[in-house]
Amino acid sequence: SVMKGWLRTVFRAQSLLSAMVSLLVSYDALPGAGHLDIGVRVLGFWSWWLFTIPSLRSIKPLDPREKGALNWAFLAVLFVSVGAPVLTKDPGTIWWLDAGSVALCYAYFYTLGADRALN
Repeated sequence: SVMKGWLRTVFRAQSLLSAMVSLLVSYDALPGAGHLDIGVRVLGFWSWWLFTIPSLRSIKPLDPREKGALNWAFLAVLFVSVGAPVLTKDPGTIWWLDAGSVALCYAYFYTLGADRALN
């Protein structure tokens, strides 16, 4: 075993916490923070690429299907986060587009792409 079980749990919890806080930041709904500037709200959706996915990718060993999903999600979220502001300026909407990208990558690799990930 490359990584202790408790450390894997820490990384998964960190990614979950990052996703929840970034959602609140994207919607300017962080308790006690007052009004958040648009630059901070943008950091909310970029948190998928900066914190959430890297936290999950750092878990070793990682199931090949999850590794494939996270590798693709890392690239997909980058493209969505750069391209989505052309269509919408709402950070909350872009956060959900990023979340959807991650979910689609997981869905692909745990269904259709399972053979590809395991070979």
